[in-house]
Amino acid sequence: MVVLRVCVVAAVAFAIPLGAAGSLEASAEPAPDFALKSLTGENLRLSEYLGEVVVLSFWSTDCGTCVLQMPAIQKLYEQHRDDGLQVLGINIDRNPRKAREMVEKLELAYPVLFDAERSVSREYKLNALPFVVVIDRDGAIRYTHSSYRSTDRYLYRGQIDELLAE
Repeated sequence: MVVLRVCVVAAVAFAIPLGAAGSLEASAEPAPDFALKSLTGENLRLSEYLGEVVVLSFWSTDCGTCVLQMPAIQKLYEQHRDDGLQVLGINIDRNPRKAREMVEKLELAYPVLFDAERSVSREYKLNALPFVVVIDRDGAIRYTHSSYRSTDRYLYRGQIDELLAE
C-alpha cells in the first residue's frame, strides 16, 4: 500500500508542469491599471503599454531573492524589447534612494516605478517577493509568480515567447 501511494504521488507530481515556486496561470482577468512615478521622475501608466506583453516585477532592496532575479528579468528585457516586451520594475521600498542605488548597481535598463504606499501591490495581491505578473497584449493577466529559483528564468522565457507569438 505504501509503494502504491508513492507511485501515485510520483505520477501526479510528474503530470503537473514544472514551474516557478508559486507559479500559476491566471484566468486572463484584466490587469488593474495604475500610474506610478518612475526612477526618472515621470509618471508611467500601465495602460500606455496596451498592445505589448508586459512583465511587472515587484521587488524590494531588502529581498535577497529579488536581487538574484532582477538580472534574469533584465536579460529577458534586452532579448525581447524589440519584439514587443515591456518590463516595469515596481519597487515597494519606503526609501527610493536605496532602490536607485540597486538599479544603478545592477545596471537595469527597464523602467523602475515606486509603490512606497503599496497601493498597486495591494491591488495585485502581492503575497511574496519577488512577485511577477505577466500580462498579454490585450491587457489580461496571464501568469503570476511568487518567489524565485534560478531555473524560473526558463519558465519566464517560455511564457513570454508564447505571448509574443500570439
